[in-house]
Amino acid sequence: LTLEVLDPAHPATRHLGSEWRTTDEVYLFRELRPDARILLRARAADLDPKAPGARVPEIGFPLAWCHREGEGRVFYTALGHFPSLYEQPRFIAHLLGGLRWVLGEGS
Repeated sequence: LTLEVLDPAHPATRHLGSEWRTTDEVYLFRELRPDARILLRARAADLDPKAPGARVPEIGFPLAWCHREGEGRVFYTALGHFPSLYEQPRFIAHLLGGLRWVLGEGS
C-alpha cells in the first residue's frame, strides 16, 4: 500500500517524505468535515476494486487527518490494524507527531 503524504509540514507526516509504503487495512469514509486537513491518502491504484463492498468514495481514500475544534485540536489516523506496524519507527513517529500536534506543537 502506498500512502501519499498530502501535508509534509505536519508533525505527523514531516518525517515520511512524499510517500510511505506500508501494510494496513483501508477504511472507506463517506465524508469528512469541510475543514479537515487531510494528511495521508491511499492510492486508489493500490486497492482491489473487486473486493466485496469496494467503491471509490468522492473524497478518495484519506487515512489520516486533523482539524481544530474551538480551542482544541483533533487528530485521526485509520492506520494501526496490524501489530507489526507498532514495531515500525515511521508509524510510531506518525502517532507521536499527531499527539504533539494535538498538544499544540506545530501548525
